[in-house]
Formats: sequence, structure tokens, C-alpha cells
Amino acid sequence: MSLIENVKGGIRGIAKIPTKSTFLQDGKLTPDEFVEAGNRLKFKCPSWQWAPGDPKKALSYLPPDKQFLSIKHIPCRSRASNVTDQKEEALSGESDEWVAAGEKQETKAPAAGATADKGGDDYFDFNEVEPADPSAAQTAADANFRSYDVTITYDLFYNSPRIWLSGFIADGTTPLTREQIFEDMSEDHARKTVTIEPHPHLGTMMMSIHPCKHASLMKTMVDRMKDSGKTLGVEQYFFTFLKFISSIVPTLEIENTVEVE
Repeated sequence: MSLIENVKGGIRGIAKIPTKSTFLQDGKLTPDEFVEAGNRLKFKCPSWQWAPGDPKKALSYLPPDKQFLSIKHIPCRSRASNVTDQKEEALSGESDEWVAAGEKQETKAPAAGATADKGGDDYFDFNEVEPADPSAAQTAADANFRSYDVTITYDLFYNSPRIWLSGFIADGTTPLTREQIFEDMSEDHARKTVTIEPHPHLGTMMMSIHPCKHASLMKTMVDRMKDSGKTLGVEQYFFTFLKFISSIVPTLEIENTVEVE
């Protein structure tokens, strides 16, 4: 553990437990609000469950049976780079037009001296096509398939939830390596907002999305809702929060675990 984390750990040990809500002012949660938001998430989305964790590591300001939220086996069917490749746009040097990557580009005219095909139309012999091998496609899909167990803890230092990730290959039991997990992170966040630390309730080393920006992000959402004449309540916290997480791990199907509030 780094010196900074040791210092934070010491501060957590003496920090005053917040009891007054400041969510609408700064996007932070009290422990009671964390439980309130978690109860709503569990009620609307039963795949999410409360967990007690190790009794020796239990936090006194949270109920013994509601130390953190947990969900298992969230599918992750492709790598983050695939999403990036599909969204990137490239400027064509010939036509000065933006062409979205992944879109079929217009076929170029034959070069001078090339033999024209019948009637000037493209000709394709379907008899030359090899039949697809379904088993090969399935094997490729299995090789790409991964799943994640996700937990959400309360971070007293930042007064915000904190996401923890454990990834597995297709068999569901063999853990992903650090580098494999980074393959599922967006390039903007991998190795920047993602850290490896001991889980506060389970004790095992896990990937974690650092919570230092969570409150400011939620405050931004509070303000946007206010500008549109609506109020983002504490009970709706996780339905919005998990959308941020999906931008960090773009191919993790975590948004499919929640209903729209």
C-alpha cells in the first residue's frame, strides 16, 4: 500500500462520520444515504445484493448485513478497443468528408487501364464462397467472452461509493490478469483512475475505480437535472452512477443490471 493510502487510512480512522445530507450541494453521500440508495437498487434490480463481508472488517457506521453491494457474472463480450474503433472517425484525404470507422466506404473506380467488368457492374461469384464454420465462430466468441463480479463499497474519505472489479475468462473461475482487465478499460481511464488495492471487506487485491471524481460527477448530474426542472434524489443515485462506470468499462454489460428510474 502506498504512503498516500496509508495516510488516507489513518484519516478514515479518525474522520467524523457525516450525518447531514450535502448531496444536492456537492454530490457526496452520508453512510445512511449510501444504504438508502443501495436499498433502492436492490429493490428495483434483484441481481444486486447486500453483503456482510468479513465481520472483523465491518464498518460500524453501516448495518452489519449491508457493508457493500455485490453482483456476479456480468457479461463482457468484447474488448474496449473494439468500441473505440467503432466510434472513431477518420478524415478522408481525398474527399474532405468525415467517414465513421466501421462504415462501408464507397468502392473506388477502376484504375486507368484496368479491364471493366460486364456492364460496368461489380461481379461476384457466390460459388467461390467457402461455407462458414459455425463451430469456429462459436470458439472465437467463447475466447472473447469474459465475466466480472462487481462490488460497491462506501469510501469514508471521499464520502462516495467505490467500485471494485474481479474478472474471469469464459470458464467463470480462472481470474483475468491485470493486463487482461486493462483491455476492458477505456484508454482514457486505464492506468489513470484504475488502481489495484486490497478490498476493504474481502481483503483480496482487486481492481478499483478510484472515487476521487465521483462526487463532482454526481454534482454535475444534479445541476443538469435542476436546470431541466427536475431533482435527482439520493434514491436514484446508483441508476445514474452506474452509467459513469459503463463509460470506464464500455463493454461490461453493467447497465443491463439496472432498470431506468
